[in-house]
Amino acid sequence: MRKIYVIAACAAFCLGFASYGNFQALEILREKLPSLGTFRAETSKPWNFQKGGLPNLGSFVEIPGGTFSMGSREGRECEQSRDVTVEPFLMLDHEVTGEEYAECAGTSSSKKKRPAASVSYSEAVGYCEWLSQECGRRVRLPTEEEWERAARGGIRKARYPWGWNPPEGRACFDVSEAADVRSYDANPYGLYDMSGSVFEWCASSDVSNAIARGGAWSERQPEMLTVFRRTKFPKDYADADVGFRVVVEIENNLPTP
Repeated sequence: MRKIYVIAACAAFCLGFASYGNFQALEILREKLPSLGTFRAETSKPWNFQKGGLPNLGSFVEIPGGTFSMGSREGRECEQSRDVTVEPFLMLDHEVTGEEYAECAGTSSSKKKRPAASVSYSEAVGYCEWLSQECGRRVRLPTEEEWERAARGGIRKARYPWGWNPPEGRACFDVSEAADVRSYDANPYGLYDMSGSVFEWCASSDVSNAIARGGAWSERQPEMLTVFRRTKFPKDYADADVGFRVVVEIENNLPTP
């Protein structure tokens, strides 16, 4: 059992876990967070997936569905505020690591605990398809709406996954390379590195381009790490500042084997 501590809330969440085919989880108590008025983190639940020789991908967190304000008035034209609605889904609490990606590729990685980077959009989709076959569920890239819902962690109108404070000491950015996953505190939903580390591909129907979210280790400007910032890349882009994480679809708000 892994404990995630939300320091800003001065409260400890005891996260349950579940193995493939026998899903169990402890409910996380609703919580009010102090500072800059009152805001709250909505309920989320931890799950684990593992099957046969499949590497344990760690904790998947259930992100609650609902309507929220996506974007920001301080954003660019394509980032302006609007209300969107998403269904609940499960999201991997960390970016897919080099070790996890290597399992799909049938290779080895020298940076096992760091994000799998230099992965193109199609390669990320290919990993999702492989993992779907391995675990018997639909695994895919998050939509932009899902990604931002998860990144905000239930904190209304925040600039970053942790709130409003600047990202120094809270995210991997303005450095020479990405750090190991989970090197910084999780957001209130229990998700790590939603800002900084590597850009994360989001699902796209565009033939040539896709949006990646979250900023990266190479960014120098804090605004690149805001939860509403959208960055467009060609789908064949595959450099050290882009990686991904995955989501799993659920039905009736409960995963089924």
